[in-house]
Amino acid sequence: MDFYESCKELPIFQEDSNSDLPPSYFSSFDQCCEAVKSEDSQTRQAAYEFLSDFVQSNYKTLTHHHIEKLVECFSIGIQQNKDVAAIYLWMDICDIEKDLIKKNSGDYRGYVLVDVSTFVTNLLTFALINDDNDPSISEAAAICLKMISQIVKDKIIDEIVSFVEQYIEDEDPRKREARTSLTNHPFESRASPIFSLPRQPTLLISYQVTMSREQDLFDLRQIGEELNQIGEASKQPPSIDSDEIVHFVEQHIEDEDPRKREAAFMAFCSILDGPSTENIEQRVDWIIPFLLEGLNHRHDMVKETSILTIAMIFERHIQVILRSVSFPALVEALMSKLSTENPSSISANAVYAIHNLALAFVGKTENSDTNVLSPYMADFFERLLDTVLREDGGYNKLRSNGWEALSALVRSTAPDCSPALEWLLKNVLEGLEYSLGVSYNPENEIEQCRICSLINDILVSAINSETIIDCASSIVDKMLVLLRSANSPDCHEEAFSVFSEMLVRQFYQMTEENVARVCEQVKVKMNNNSERVCILAVELVSNVAQYSERPVVLEFAQIIMDVLLESLQSENVHDSVKPHVLSCIGDIARAVGRDFQPYIGESMRMLMEASQIAMENNDDCSKQLLEGVLDGYIGIVNGLGKDLLHTYQP
Repeated sequence: MDFYESCKELPIFQEDSNSDLPPSYFSSFDQCCEAVKSEDSQTRQAAYEFLSDFVQSNYKTLTHHHIEKLVECFSIGIQQNKDVAAIYLWMDICDIEKDLIKKNSGDYRGYVLVDVSTFVTNLLTFALINDDNDPSISEAAAICLKMISQIVKDKIIDEIVSFVEQYIEDEDPRKREARTSLTNHPFESRASPIFSLPRQPTLLISYQVTMSREQDLFDLRQIGEELNQIGEASKQPPSIDSDEIVHFVEQHIEDEDPRKREAAFMAFCSILDGPSTENIEQRVDWIIPFLLEGLNHRHDMVKETSILTIAMIFERHIQVILRSVSFPALVEALMSKLSTENPSSISANAVYAIHNLALAFVGKTENSDTNVLSPYMADFFERLLDTVLREDGGYNKLRSNGWEALSALVRSTAPDCSPALEWLLKNVLEGLEYSLGVSYNPENEIEQCRICSLINDILVSAINSETIIDCASSIVDKMLVLLRSANSPDCHEEAFSVFSEMLVRQFYQMTEENVARVCEQVKVKMNNNSERVCILAVELVSNVAQYSERPVVLEFAQIIMDVLLESLQSENVHDSVKPHVLSCIGDIARAVGRDFQPYIGESMRMLMEASQIAMENNDDCSKQLLEGVLDGYIGIVNGLGKDLLHTYQP
């Protein structure tokens, strides 16, 4: 039996251990705490797993003794053994605290981290600069710092600011980067902790632990002396000692250890998700000049984390940046990092920062002719379009994130950006034409899909319709070629979406020739294709019926009605598609009017069968089917008129 299984046999895991606790309750727990001091890494790992299970089984009965031992184990795991499992344990505790806040609508305040966050934060910042070149430790520490900031909010500003100021200009890239760690990288999710704890109340415990500047080690001897202090000072509103800040800056402004600079950046970035903008505004203003300096640091890691800090500020505290006189310099510096002179990792971070900046303006320019991004929009488009074409674009998701950033910028454009949008549209159409002429490969189809998605965003954002109308025929021709040549359902989705947007916004009028080509592609795509592609194909038919002239609709009515009626009876067509088909029949009837008579018999039979199925069930699918039936009936009634409708007898 291994150590972990042996732990499970201890009395503390028995169901009745929460009632009258025997003396062995403490001694067994203490024995397991001693195991984290073992020289064997597997034993320490099992010990931390046991501690996690212990908290899970006995959370309501945790005492000062247990918390004291838990934080002592945390200190040993960080400072002596560099055990990432020790950090994972506190990440799980953070998850408990966040659930308590959620369950109590943000009003609950009875949790451990409010009072021990200073101790835990200091240990985590220690881990940022003493990871022994093991990135998993510093990454986990940065994640845990962010989770703590989300819980204690403004309180963490006081707890982390001294560390940041101490290493803000440190020459060690690892420590400088640590102040700006981004725990949620662009378009990627955070790794989950390896432990899982219950969501139950906990006790208020406070520890005040001092740190020796000479040794960079925590003096654990003071824990016992201060165990009963609840930490009333930590509950007071945060305050910053300006003299102390200046002292730290002056002390380390010429420090030649770049690791400390990196760690300071990492720590600062990790807390940006917690405090309110009002309370952290002064700190953000203060750090901007150092971020600009970090963008040109000789170590790439410092550059990367400086950019990521800017990206997080754009995401969480954009108003602070917009009020800063350094905003133009920040934008220019970020664009300079997109050049091929920079590694893909640095350019990818710059792309992420620009993406976050653009998102701050999406949907916020309806009532204005311009915004603060307008002067930079043309340069953004040109630099990012060059970036997605870089030979190293496949590394660090540079190319895919570049397209995402372009899309966000397009959606954030103001009316005065029409010339820039026109330039971008013409260039991406040229790129799509080149791509369609290249022999098939999966990577090429991915790029085609991204280009179509961007074209769709341009259509939605376009203010000057003349520009789109001039390019309309070219866009439609390319979408039809793409539908015929591409194998990817994603490409089909984007092509159908672009086609529909052209019709809905009346940028293009269908011709009889193109109607025949559309019918052909709809018929092909309705068979054995993805649910989403089929829905978009049917929606395109509805849009053709609604936004095209009557002779054009009549031209394809027979063919498309055969396709629609056949799809209603096909087992290959997903049930979620059929409500859209029924609605589409109504749109065609409304468009062709009395000429719908040849299809009335079969259409009404299908509508009645569908209504019977919908009435027999009460699930969401049946409700959608019933809505489709009603849309179909309404369209037929509006199209035929009451004088002809009575001639049909069900």
